[in-house]
Amino acid sequence: MNKIMNWNWRGIRAIIRKDLLVVFKNRMVVAPMLILPIIFTLLLPILVGVLYLNAPADNKEFADAIGDFESLIRNIPLTDTTLASLDSVKAQSLYLIYMYLFVPFFLMLPVMTGSIVAADSFAGEKERKTLEALLHTPLSDFELYLAKWLSPLITAMILTAISAVMYGVVVNGVMLSGFGLIIFPNWSWIVLLIWVVPAIACMGLGVTVWASSRVSTFQEAYQAGSFVILPITLLFVGQAAGVIYFDVSVSLLLGAVVWAVDFFLYTWGARQFSRGAILSRLT
Repeated sequence: MNKIMNWNWRGIRAIIRKDLLVVFKNRMVVAPMLILPIIFTLLLPILVGVLYLNAPADNKEFADAIGDFESLIRNIPLTDTTLASLDSVKAQSLYLIYMYLFVPFFLMLPVMTGSIVAADSFAGEKERKTLEALLHTPLSDFELYLAKWLSPLITAMILTAISAVMYGVVVNGVMLSGFGLIIFPNWSWIVLLIWVVPAIACMGLGVTVWASSRVSTFQEAYQAGSFVILPITLLFVGQAAGVIYFDVSVSLLLGAVVWAVDFFLYTWGARQFSRGAILSRLT
């Protein structure tokens, strides 16, 4: 603990501040970082709510979709008392969509929004011809690597927090107008947002930062980091298929596993990182 307290936190904060200023001054970078949360956590939930609340009762396609959800609801391995208390299949279906099927979007969101900052961490410095100045900062290799990891993580978590607020307003607005209920957030979502989402963001962005330190261009680092989305996509498929649902116990277990992986990735990556090695790789 004393060793951590003795780190050059002033220098680490300076690197983080500089990275965020570089990114957020570029409108071409900021735009896609904002568009994704707006689509996934604002427009898409609104569209789902409008379609469900205004679908005519005699619409065959809607009736078939409701029938599919009714079958899925019966097979859910959950003890969700709120879901069980809803007295219509339409309400249960909408609850299921909002509270479970949207979860993978929040797992992908911080990785997708922060990956631009992560990919820029070292490869972008080289392309802007600022790498040499960066490597002469009064930070140890361990501290410099930590600063470059924290920059995208902070960005991603700020955007995720804003997205969660927007999502909660939409979800509660739809459910309140249609069924008189406020459902977001419940304990599963609280654990997910506080415990699981930061862990997955740390893992995905850490891989991208590591890639950025070993490749020559921003584009190469960005593409290398995109592979982290694949395991999250499998979670999305698992939820849609009814194989896995993120209740409190699943979220606690998954978060613990991912945080352990994060610890390994950071310590391994920091030990591999050195100023001399990065200069030789990026030239």
